[in-house]
Amino acid sequence: MPNAGASELEGALTTHLTEAGFDVFWPKSEDLPTVVAAGGGLGLLVLDLVDHEDGALVELNRKLARLRNDVPQVARVRAQRIIVAPDAGASSDVISTPEDAAAGVFVRQLSPNGMDDGAVKAVAAYLAPRLSVDVPRRHPMSDEGAAARAVERLVLDAAQSDIACRHVDDVLHITGPPGSGKTLVLAARAKWLAAQDPNWRIVLLCYNRLLVPYLEALVWGHANITVCTFGQLTSRLRVRVSLDNEEWAEQNVAQALAHVKPVYDAVLVDEWQDFMDPWTRLVLATVRPGRGGLTVAGDPKQALYRDAHSYIALAGHNVEEAALHRPYRSTRQILEVTSALDQSMNVDGRADAAEGRPVDLVWAENVSELGAAVARDIELLLAEEERHPQDIAVLVTRKWDIGKVMYPLKKAGIPVRAVYPNHAEEFDLSESSVKVMTVHSSKGYEFDVVFLVGMEHLADPDGSDRAGREGRCGYVGSTRAKDQLVLTYSRENVYLDRIRSLPDSLVQPWVWPDDYPEVH
Repeated sequence: MPNAGASELEGALTTHLTEAGFDVFWPKSEDLPTVVAAGGGLGLLVLDLVDHEDGALVELNRKLARLRNDVPQVARVRAQRIIVAPDAGASSDVISTPEDAAAGVFVRQLSPNGMDDGAVKAVAAYLAPRLSVDVPRRHPMSDEGAAARAVERLVLDAAQSDIACRHVDDVLHITGPPGSGKTLVLAARAKWLAAQDPNWRIVLLCYNRLLVPYLEALVWGHANITVCTFGQLTSRLRVRVSLDNEEWAEQNVAQALAHVKPVYDAVLVDEWQDFMDPWTRLVLATVRPGRGGLTVAGDPKQALYRDAHSYIALAGHNVEEAALHRPYRSTRQILEVTSALDQSMNVDGRADAAEGRPVDLVWAENVSELGAAVARDIELLLAEEERHPQDIAVLVTRKWDIGKVMYPLKKAGIPVRAVYPNHAEEFDLSESSVKVMTVHSSKGYEFDVVFLVGMEHLADPDGSDRAGREGRCGYVGSTRAKDQLVLTYSRENVYLDRIRSLPDSLVQPWVWPDDYPEVH
């Protein structure tokens, strides 16, 4: 603002805001709003005195985002924004001429917004001793340690190999944190059993239809191994079992057990935590005794469709336990952030995970803008030539957000494919395209880089089964990432509050589009 009349305007603004019930702060720093006013029934107000209106609101949004990041108590307080510019033709909801500002016109137009005393005190404590905020600029994503981590993931370790080649009398239950190799051990065990006796009939089961092609690729070359979902298995057995109602499934299986005979020499189940108890009982009935037994692998923390409790179905069986402890897939930083979501989502063994870069946390106004931020990040990532399109996945917590994400990616010219369970036969993991899918569809898969969109949709934890399953959606989505994880959001919830409280060594916050280079 020009010097002439500036002091008079500042005095008038302070008077009007104080009379309205605000505590008024003048940081006098280019990295903070010119005025931060907090308190009363009007909540939080940020105001910038600028020379030119053009671009000023974007800059104010960036400053506000940084203020919210540094003062978590106001992260969920709705803020009202005002730009005072001498070149403003007329005043509006967010733009004011200096004359109208001096008269306090905008104060009379503010909307009531709640803000508790604790938040007001936090703003005061922050602004009084600190008059500047360092604002970093986002650079193209890079990851120097990716190649070394990739080599470490290729070969089964001694514990994994021992489990894969173990003799099982009845049932083997494999547990382990995300990325500890449960799926690879199952595939290795299926191949080992198939090689031991080529005449054996072996079936490898999973819950997710999209996982079938991946598992088939892992056991390729063994004609006596069949990979299918539980639903496909029931078709082969010529029985009907409900796939979505456990009460009906109980009745269906009770009837089917009178007809089902042992037909498989070994059965292996991936993502077992998503299997209903009656499903497990039916599977057990198909296993020929004294051969390869039943091997199940799962992680109760990844149960997205129901609470995992299939142990009941194993009652009366000789169950051997085998635990995998080291998470090879995701970096320690990714697992630390995942563990911060909730006490129930603590990832065991994360201290032994490989070191990586911090998780990125990106805020934008809405899902469409988040899609634009993701598209820009992927553009920059591919331009660095460290990653290929097939190394990248965009996971959404709600299926209706797939289209909102696809549009900006296509507009940016990024090769992309939407992945739907009912088109599982068309899914090619190696196709040179960024995959966009729901978190539920991504179960069992892994990608070098994952963008997780829709964390704000997850219900706050309240102890209910539904909220628990939604929380596990964040757990599963985050742990699909091997090297780099980008979490995006457009509004706050409890999970995001917990993530934002982590140190910069684990999480780096960003604002779209303000912190991005070369945004068109």
